[in-house]
Amino acid sequence: MRWTSGLFWPTPSTLPVPSDLAERIRIGEDVAQPDGRSVELLAITQVGEKYSIDRAIDAEHVYRAWDARHSDVAKLLPQSEVNLAGRVLALSEG
Repeated sequence: MRWTSGLFWPTPSTLPVPSDLAERIRIGEDVAQPDGRSVELLAITQVGEKYSIDRAIDAEHVYRAWDARHSDVAKLLPQSEVNLAGRVLALSEG
């Protein structure tokens, strides 16, 4: 992500999943990330960690905002309760 000034602002690449699904995924397992609108496979994540989401902390520390009118915060609020994170192999730009 870049600010309008051109400043690079990295954001973590995580995969939010419901807790019941997260319980079935093991550390080290590969997880496919398909495009939600097509059958195209966008990436594969090798799960390195699983953690509960604290939306308030994420919004404040990643986006420096907690206002649902902020486009990225608005996407964060309805996410599932667990994040998967790890190495991502991008297969497509979508």
